[in-house]
Amino acid sequence: MHKPVSSVSRALAVGLLAGLALLPAWAQQVVARVNGVAIVLDQLDRQHEEVMREKRLHPARMTDPNKFRALRQEALDRLVQVELLWQEARAQGLAVSDKDVETSVRMARKDARNEAGFDRLLMRLGMTEPQYREHVRKMLSGDRLAERIIEREVKVTDEDLQGFYDLNPRLFKQEEQVKPRLILLRVAPNASEADKAAQRDKLLALAERIRAGESMEALARQFSDDPTRQWGGEMDAFARGAGDRALEDAAFALKEGELSPPVWTAAGWNLLKLEQRTPAKVVALATAREQIRQHLMRTRSKDAIDKAVAGLREKAKIEVLASM
Repeated sequence: MHKPVSSVSRALAVGLLAGLALLPAWAQQVVARVNGVAIVLDQLDRQHEEVMREKRLHPARMTDPNKFRALRQEALDRLVQVELLWQEARAQGLAVSDKDVETSVRMARKDARNEAGFDRLLMRLGMTEPQYREHVRKMLSGDRLAERIIEREVKVTDEDLQGFYDLNPRLFKQEEQVKPRLILLRVAPNASEADKAAQRDKLLALAERIRAGESMEALARQFSDDPTRQWGGEMDAFARGAGDRALEDAAFALKEGELSPPVWTAAGWNLLKLEQRTPAKVVALATAREQIRQHLMRTRSKDAIDKAVAGLREKAKIEVLASM
């Protein structure tokens, strides 16, 4: 006896067929089947575009055919994985409800700000709204299955935390860092010795004004040629080996609150004032516990999902009908 088809399934099927009917014949070409369910060329093209966007690659600059094929294969693998997880979620009774789908679609509309924005989202995805709802149902159901796998398979114990901490001491050692303030007076690469000397004298005059009590922050905003001028010359804290050697040596030689002599770099003359020095230290396990736990949960969760998907692939009938 055939199982009756639900009204939701009928609606999704009608939406999918309606969407496919709008596609040109070439876009409806079946490129793969997962347990009999078709993946068409248009889906592969859209997923390929998404992979390219994620990796910040421009199609016009994609000249390596091997790399192109690898990205194409990655896109197909993602589509296959989504379909496998969706089929398994249904088999385990984990498919999400209409209410869950509606909530997600409503949030997407809200994020899009208006109907025009939502229509642009559908256009970018190459979907009708019924297709988008089906896509949301599949993704949410796959996520629910993934959560179930993680709950069942992934554990991180106190012993795991201690073991990771002991095996990776380098990760928990913080090098000494300095946080200086900077005024740069730029000197052109082809400047004469007289021009170089004039800029150095100007920097020395600024140093005297700072020693006399003027704000280096205000003077940096007014005179510095470095991008940090917008923050009053405030630089990010850095450890040794992070940047220009001359600036680094000058900064580490200072005491807190002390001004450097003029420091020459390829950009010009620099004046530094040390705002803060943070000594080297080892981060205690008690401080790093949550960071380690999250790292182990992420890596083990990915491994568990990859293993589950590999198992589903083993059991599934996957036909690839087009070359990448």
